[in-house]
Amino acid sequence: MSRRAWTQPHLFHIAIDRQMKQQGRKPMRQFLSSGLSLLRGVTGDDAYEKYLAHMQATDASQPLLSQKEFFRAQMEQKWSCVSGCC
Repeated sequence: MSRRAWTQPHLFHIAIDRQMKQQGRKPMRQFLSSGLSLLRGVTGDDAYEKYLAHMQATDASQPLLSQKEFFRAQMEQKWSCVSGCC
């Protein structure tokens, strides 16, 4: 930005608009994508994708569970240790 753009407010806005167009909206998109990825990790929504990546990296000879089977097994494991009334 030129010195003139800083001294005249309307030129400042034009310079900022031009700079934003050059950069695009990538920083905002990256921020939102990172936030969504964090949210999926915290809630366990990406567990099946992590399972697939792990199984393909470690032992490709075993058959993979379907998404429905995977989540059913996760729920059974989670609730199998609960006994009695809370």
